[in-house]
Amino acid sequence: MTDKLNIGVIARTQSNTIEKELAGEVLRRGHSFKRIVFDTVEITEMNKVFEEAGLVDFDVLYYRTALDSVWARALQRYLEKKGKRAINLRAVESPFLSNKSLQTIIVAAENLLVPKTLLDAANDYEALIEALGTPFVAKANNGSQGNQVNLIRSKQEHESMIDARSHKNYQFQEYIEHDYDCRIHLIGGKPIAGYRRVH
Repeated sequence: MTDKLNIGVIARTQSNTIEKELAGEVLRRGHSFKRIVFDTVEITEMNKVFEEAGLVDFDVLYYRTALDSVWARALQRYLEKKGKRAINLRAVESPFLSNKSLQTIIVAAENLLVPKTLLDAANDYEALIEALGTPFVAKANNGSQGNQVNLIRSKQEHESMIDARSHKNYQFQEYIEHDYDCRIHLIGGKPIAGYRRVH
């Protein structure tokens, strides 16, 4: 392995984690960094798009949940044929990766504490505040990095969230006052590191 690494991060959206924390650390250590974005393409031309992106030229590829499952599986097959791997890409095979309701069920089944959580297809504000109190949290059932997570303090905020949402399925949770969150990193399903982030 060379001293200087050419690192590619496959991520559709920009985020502080990628643009500041990750890229900053990579560049500080003398390596090169590029964010790789795949946008609108002909579905039958996926391999051509991957080829044009020069994925095989990177020393390290890191996948950041940037593609839907069809794209991600196509990318995985392409890289396997080229004898390459991407960190985190196999995570797309995990059904609970971005499904918050399934995550909640799995965690509760392990007897860990979870906030009271409702699925309400009707989005009935009165029923929600009766069950959860106010404010409460509305989360798109599929998503990551805090996208489409809303703190709802009033009926007006609830209606605005419904009008603006791009996801159909939401879960609703009681709000618990806090000033930090915890991150736990897993490799092969085993925890290897954890830390507390203070808000």
